[in-house]
Amino acid sequence: MLTSLRSHSSSWPMSLAAPAANLRRGRGPSVRGLAGLALVLPLASMIIGCSTDVGDTAANVILNIDTVVLESSPWGDVLSSSQIILDDTIAVTFSAFLKAPISTDPSIVAPELQNINLERYEVTFTRTDGGTAVPPGFTQGISGTVRLTVLGAAEVNQFTLLGLVLVPSTIKAQPPISFLISPGSEPVTNFTNIQMDARIQFFGRTVTGDPVTVVGNIGINFANYGDENS
Repeated sequence: MLTSLRSHSSSWPMSLAAPAANLRRGRGPSVRGLAGLALVLPLASMIIGCSTDVGDTAANVILNIDTVVLESSPWGDVLSSSQIILDDTIAVTFSAFLKAPISTDPSIVAPELQNINLERYEVTFTRTDGGTAVPPGFTQGISGTVRLTVLGAAEVNQFTLLGLVLVPSTIKAQPPISFLISPGSEPVTNFTNIQMDARIQFFGRTVTGDPVTVVGNIGINFANYGDENS
């Protein structure tokens, strides 16, 4: 993911996605923006990039997404070779930074009270291939603490959540994605692949109760890859 230590929103549009007519040739995700802190996690999966918007809140800290790792393979598959619809899951690594050094901000009297307790995440979808039908979004509760990294520290405190569902199997079993299973293409567009952006927003609070949020956008190419292997 893209790393930003500033309180204003930032995004880096870099698309490596193939045109909709050619998506059948590839199995990778659509990747938008790849920069910042590269952390290799001990997972048999691939690291992707995405654009990140850092929400400016009243808190003294910024919640940052460092990396997103795909745990599903192939990513965006609507039906496995064993004829099972599976969730698409990701592993997300976070860090938290002060907006200003403690020495210049007298309101930060106890840095440990600025640690962020994650509470939930919300996912919404938009089409990027010209289609209009989109699956419903959802909200899921999470739990974990992102400990503050003091500016100037030699090491960055990081926290990783594993197995976060980005695309539930229940969504793949509903239109428009289910059209890729039967009849095999989307009736309106005749696409055999559906390309979307998934917007994932994380919410948390500091120990003192101040709200903190961060947003990432991940491109997904849905296709019935399982049938190709059956």
